[in-house]
Amino acid sequence: MTEPGQSGSLQPVVTDSETAGGGSMTKSELIAELSAANPHLRGQDVELIVATVFNEITAALSRGERVELRGFGAFTVKRREARTGRNPRTGEAVPVDEKAVPFFKAGKELRERVNRGKRESRKPADSKGRAAVAARRIAKEGRKYGVGLMLVSQRPSEIDPTILSQCGT
Repeated sequence: MTEPGQSGSLQPVVTDSETAGGGSMTKSELIAELSAANPHLRGQDVELIVATVFNEITAALSRGERVELRGFGAFTVKRREARTGRNPRTGEAVPVDEKAVPFFKAGKELRERVNRGKRESRKPADSKGRAAVAARRIAKEGRKYGVGLMLVSQRPSEIDPTILSQCGT
């Protein structure tokens, strides 16, 4: 197993906003937090990894393919038929063209974690936060595209053994 801080490892992060129970995370905030938690990786490399994952999802959707991230959810494209709409200001009938829209369906694990967070009081920061989930998905999907990333926790006992086996360790 790779030691924390060693080249080739990606350290999961927990944000202050998620432990506080609110807020949203932007792409640049995700990159900044992953960079801070993984000082052995250059910020430009983390930015490239995140951009590559997002670009691959976008490219697959534009080809009409389904993108599934086990435990997180699935992205698909839904077609909306042409229809007649109404101008809300004038009430006039307006033709609306057919279009394709991206659709996300949350996976069972994500739904359970979100609902569990609402039922329980917020626990102290741990390795199971939103950015950590993103880091795990990046590592898992990175293997599919030949990006050799591996997750390492400061407390290896906290990493789900199924994730370790998926990473090839």
